[in-house]
Amino acid sequence: MNKPENKVALITGGLRGIGLAMVQALLEQGLAVAAVGRRESGIAPLLRACEGRTENLLAIASDLTEAGVVDQVVARVIERFGRIDILVNNAGVGNAIVRKDYLKNPVPFWQVTPQQWREMLSINTDVQFYLSRAVVGGMMDRRWGRIVNVTTSLYSMIREGRLPYGPSKAAMEATAAVMAADLAGTGVTVNVLVPGGPTDTDMLPLDSGMDRSKMIPPSVMGPPLKWIVSADADDFTAKRIVAAKWIKNRESGIAPIAWLGLGNEVISPPTSPT
Repeated sequence: MNKPENKVALITGGLRGIGLAMVQALLEQGLAVAAVGRRESGIAPLLRACEGRTENLLAIASDLTEAGVVDQVVARVIERFGRIDILVNNAGVGNAIVRKDYLKNPVPFWQVTPQQWREMLSINTDVQFYLSRAVVGGMMDRRWGRIVNVTTSLYSMIREGRLPYGPSKAAMEATAAVMAADLAGTGVTVNVLVPGGPTDTDMLPLDSGMDRSKMIPPSVMGPPLKWIVSADADDFTAKRIVAAKWIKNRESGIAPIAWLGLGNEVISPPTSPT
């Protein structure tokens, strides 16, 4: 694998869970990494987990949904490291913000409050758009960049009781597909990366009833992310990687982003009279 040199990554939701696993993976790869999370209390555990590599780590506790904070965070990362080459849009919340026992007791959409809808879309969808928009200019100028959106399975997007989580992640997937098309030929790639099933993080409540020993470990995200940011993946874009499958068999873990080509698509009208 060709290692990226002097590259800087910004990972949201990077203080814990799969975000922390991805921060560790890129630090091991020799990159500089800015890890952003909402809670100040997450910084000390992050620093302990990354002991020995913290000289290339910037930990930031900020609420990216607040007005002006995205620009402030981007400016702080650039001030520290000089640039942002890789953006991993991982920050997110699950349906536990609607009801903590949502797995056992799914919430029908009419019981979701407008406030809950706005909160989740703001965190899971809006922030990734704002950040992507803020950093892509520098990537295009350098003709090299990586944007990675962490979404979920199609089943989790559309199953019963999954509003607003499902639509928020579906929007992230669709946004990534559009960005990949818009950035074709610029040297900036856009892909989706998912664990591949229930993952042992605090997004799934401890009383969920699931056997946590059988869940996917967050560390599965590291190897495919390392590959995505390497020079070997310079032409790899508009794809979704299922990490748990990718580790076992790379080819079986890759699919078109947003499941392109699998739907019964309409025929677009001609752009000009014939």
